Amino acid sequence: MCRRPESEKALPEGKGRQWLRRKQRQALLRWAAWSGCPLTYRRCMAVASVGRGASCHAVARALECATSTVVGAVRRYRDGGRQALRDRRGSNGRSKVDERFRERLVRVLAGTPEDWGWCRPTWTRELLCQELARRGLVRVSVATMGRTLASLGARLKVAKPIVECPWPGWRRRRRLLELRCLEAYGPPKEPFLHVDEVDIHLNPKVGRDWCLPW
Repeated sequence: MCRRPESEKALPEGKGRQWLRRKQRQALLRWAAWSGCPLTYRRCMAVASVGRGASCHAVARALECATSTVVGAVRRYRDGGRQALRDRRGSNGRSKVDERFRERLVRVLAGTPEDWGWCRPTWTRELLCQELARRGLVRVSVATMGRTLASLGARLKVAKPIVECPWPGWRRRRRLLELRCLEAYGPPKEPFLHVDEVDIHLNPKVGRDWCLPW
């Protein structure tokens, strides 16, 4: 007896009419695995489940998708066979995001928006789309930019605000000594307040920024 693949064992069973034989379901699932497309595989899983007798609602719950997705997959299979279950975006033409686009995006993420003339310290997906379009590349949508950032491993992170003194070490130490002497030997009528005791924000608030993993 031929053993069923693991994917078919997980299919929901129903009491409806089985209009796909077992060998047909196995062949459909093997073809879906060879396609290499997860969306095509999910559509084939939906067709195999409904062809096994399960309802569209039960299949949608098992595959964690909308019922309309299952109904559409079954309709496409009945009209055009398994070839109709392929991802139709394959005929959309050449992809906008190529290796050159990725290299430019990595180069842009290595700096800050202020380095390229923008009046904000952190990157957003919208701003990245505008910057790459300004560099002569194709204009992409915000969703496409998000998928490209995810493929590069970029994450939204909050940077630690660090302020470095522009003075040399000797000058900074001399100034600190003057302040300590002023605190120790200053007139009692003149209060001495530290920065953290006064509601003064010397550093701007730093928001989330897109950062590369390296």
